[in-house]
Amino acid sequence: MSKTDRDKFSRLESLYQYLVSAPGRFAAGCCCHLSNISIGWKAHWKEYLVQSIAATIVVFIIFFAVTPDRPVIVASIGSSAFIVFAMPNNHTAQPKNVIGGHIIGILCGSLFSFFPQMSILPLIAFYSIAVGLSIFLMVILKLEHPPASGTALGIALSGFSFDVAIAVILSAIVLSISHFLVCSFDSSFPGVQALQ
Repeated sequence: MSKTDRDKFSRLESLYQYLVSAPGRFAAGCCCHLSNISIGWKAHWKEYLVQSIAATIVVFIIFFAVTPDRPVIVASIGSSAFIVFAMPNNHTAQPKNVIGGHIIGILCGSLFSFFPQMSILPLIAFYSIAVGLSIFLMVILKLEHPPASGTALGIALSGFSFDVAIAVILSAIVLSISHFLVCSFDSSFPGVQALQ
């Protein structure tokens, strides 16, 4: 057997060993992960419950105010609610990021919503560029808020309207105010201490 053949055989044997041991590694990883979930749940279950209830109430208010005729836009606000309530110490949850990111998303989506309907490939390219441009602007302006790219895509897909733009901005403001109130009301939320 040549050296090249031995190397190939050795690599195949290593791959085989890796694949054979994968179920055991996966099971061990799951047990460790479940153990960590159990520890975190026991320590913070009240905070998790309050965060989830607060997010539910705020999204209900927003959805009630922003008529559900634009579900793509409302979906990005739901994603923002997750960041604001579940990761309050993350810089993307800060009010300037939430509001600024969604404004950038509105502008980028609006820019590409005014192009006339055309064949599918250029249309997909425009939608993709709207998302890419929103990411680029958020990063260079230090206003990163991932769900705002969904706002850009939603507005590019469904078309610009002042009602939707105002609803998204008001939703971002409501989320930011809620973030402030929840963080100042209960500093025991996991990660909230980093904000103070």
